[in-house]
Amino acid sequence: MTHHESRSHRREQVLDAALKLFVTRGYEDSTVDDIARNAGVSKGSIYWYFKSKLEILFELTDRYVTESQSQVVRLAAADKYGTEALYKAHRDMHLAAGKDSDMEKLLSQLMALTARYPEIRDRMRNYYRQWDTVTAQLIERGVTDGKFSPVDAKAVAQAIVALYDGLCMRQQIDPEVDVLNVIETTMKLVHDALTQHAHPHPQPAIKETA
Repeated sequence: MTHHESRSHRREQVLDAALKLFVTRGYEDSTVDDIARNAGVSKGSIYWYFKSKLEILFELTDRYVTESQSQVVRLAAADKYGTEALYKAHRDMHLAAGKDSDMEKLLSQLMALTARYPEIRDRMRNYYRQWDTVTAQLIERGVTDGKFSPVDAKAVAQAIVALYDGLCMRQQIDPEVDVLNVIETTMKLVHDALTQHAHPHPQPAIKETA
């Protein structure tokens, strides 16, 4: 392992240790000493890689945003569900996120800290706008193709993103919440409503009376 690889590996160790502490103990109640101890490095080593605990949090925020956005872009590019992606794609995204549950749990920490740290607020705003854009493009494509009725795509997209993230955060409080079932059921209703309004069922002919 080269010096650069070793330094990068150590840096990732610190980030992983910090993530575990932040999601179990909370950012405010985790100290640099705690992070160093859990990472298996000295406190001085922490400051070799990061200027402060806050910088570690920023790095974890960037990692969360980047990984989440790459999932969205990848699924959007695949376009394997057509308009049904409105409710089917969430299963793929949720299962992918489930492979790193700590990153998902970090979301609630980040949301709580946006009021105190403008840097995190800016990062999270960009994160949500990316989700909004990809979802709105899916809806707009359906409208353009004549498969969906005309609708305010941005407003619907923001509602979908808010529903999904809200459910994920609620699940952390109440594990019995079935995120996939709720999101798929709700989004299928939205999908079917948009489809039915685009292609209304023909009304039966009215028989003329003699």
